[in-house]
Amino acid sequence: ALPTATVELRNEQGEILHDAAIGDGPVDALCKAIERITGIHAKFDSFLVRSISKGMEAQAEVLMEIKCQEQRFTGKAVSTDTLEAAAQAYLKALNKASVTLSPGNASAARIRPV
Repeated sequence: ALPTATVELRNEQGEILHDAAIGDGPVDALCKAIERITGIHAKFDSFLVRSISKGMEAQAEVLMEIKCQEQRFTGKAVSTDTLEAAAQAYLKALNKASVTLSPGNASAARIRPV
């Protein structure tokens, strides 16, 4: 089976945007779906996952560094769901890139998970 991700995001007007993508793995599929919605494309420089708590409800912290138009941006998120943390970290990094690279288009930085 091909790794597939379906993503729903909300823009600042409250509209729900959704798309799906396939990838080399679940994180790749997730990031491709987010890129399709945001229109911002980036390359991964680093992707780090670590446990910040113990037990059945352990939380994963994802730290991601991306490169967009030759500039680096980071995103960090925590969740009991590693893929959710990866999506949130990637969105944070993309939103930083959007604000920095398109300062007149601050609305692009207000895309968030549903």
